[in-house]
Amino acid sequence: MRKYECLYIIASNVEEAARTELINKFQKMAGTGASVEKWGLKKFATPIDYRKEGFYVLMNFSGDVELVKKMSGLMNITEGVVRYMFVGKDDKQIAQDIARKQARREARAAREAQEQTGEPRPERPERKPAKPPVAE
Repeated sequence: MRKYECLYIIASNVEEAARTELINKFQKMAGTGASVEKWGLKKFATPIDYRKEGFYVLMNFSGDVELVKKMSGLMNITEGVVRYMFVGKDDKQIAQDIARKQARREARAAREAQEQTGEPRPERPERKPAKPPVAE
């Protein structure tokens, strides 16, 4: 069995109960080892089907190609799903993802500890504007 990552976007006009039902439906289909991260409502860079925002969900699971085809077909006909993408992952990518998540957790914990002590946040250094390309 191969490991996969699926990122899908649920339309923003779908109510929370229906959205939770959709997420549980796909998670149940992926199997018991599936992990789900709800990224929340985010704005699109460009409109998709006249929509400006959607609810992002990231799901990691193990399965075979047939499972991915079934899930892809189901997501394709499900009305609330705006976009979806499946990516096959290898062990190196999974280790990088775990390290990235751990670093985010540590940074968040440090930020929260700093806010509780009342210390001001350090200022970010100013960025210099990029130089425009020179035409020759």
